[in-house]
Amino acid sequence: GGGGAMIDWVVRQVLAVFQAVLGVFIGTLALVQFKNLYALMATGASMQTSNVYLQQVQEVLRNVYSQLETVVGPPHKLAFTFTHVILVGIIATVCIEASQLRAAVSRSK
Repeated sequence: GGGGAMIDWVVRQVLAVFQAVLGVFIGTLALVQFKNLYALMATGASMQTSNVYLQQVQEVLRNVYSQLETVVGPPHKLAFTFTHVILVGIIATVCIEASQLRAAVSRSK
């Protein structure tokens, strides 16, 4: 009886600690991937191609890149602080928790 409740409590405490670390990890990973994708977008927008289909994609890429560059700045100057990491981690955690809550509500119906 009582041993199972204790193990359950310990598991919940360990998960609570690791959830914060996981949030920071997810935030860091997401920001690094964004920076890499942004640099790749800059490269793709400036490439020369003779392929008609790639030129159409490149036109869209140039428009998206120019809008991002207006808001974020050039890719080589893009730098993130720990505040950015925490904010992205919080957003990711909220999305994960909302998904789990929705699944729990669906199961209870």
